[in-house]
Amino acid sequence: LTREEMEEICTLGLEVCVLNDTRFCAIGNNIACNDFGAVVNPDIPEEIAAEIGKTLKVPVFSHEIAGYKTAGMMVVATNRGWIAHNRISEEEAQTLEKIFAVKGRNTTVNSGTAMVGLGVIANSKAAVCGESTTGFESGRVEEGLDIVG
Repeated sequence: LTREEMEEICTLGLEVCVLNDTRFCAIGNNIACNDFGAVVNPDIPEEIAAEIGKTLKVPVFSHEIAGYKTAGMMVVATNRGWIAHNRISEEEAQTLEKIFAVKGRNTTVNSGTAMVGLGVIANSKAAVCGESTTGFESGRVEEGLDIVG
């Protein structure tokens, strides 16, 4: 991100946080968040997690999801719901419900891919799923994200 690009983003009223720790360059793989909370890779240092929380204006929690550290690959969250790796425990589901302040569910996408962040992008109005996502999986995504009208 160049200084000019950062200044342009700031003129749009957006707050910018540049993370200089190159271990986390694909930051979207390491953070899952909505307007109520965020889950981050537990390897992200506390001071960086605090900066993420300050920038996003949400509390940040370091957690593995289904035994994986890349929270953004394991969870897709919106302000209406969340979906997560198919093998999350009941305890993990309850933790995600508290962090995101909405209900959600486990699922797969793209014909059995448990890393939902690979196959779904969503906001509180809609979701886009990978082309190999089955009808059954689409239904679970809709239900978890609460986007069924």
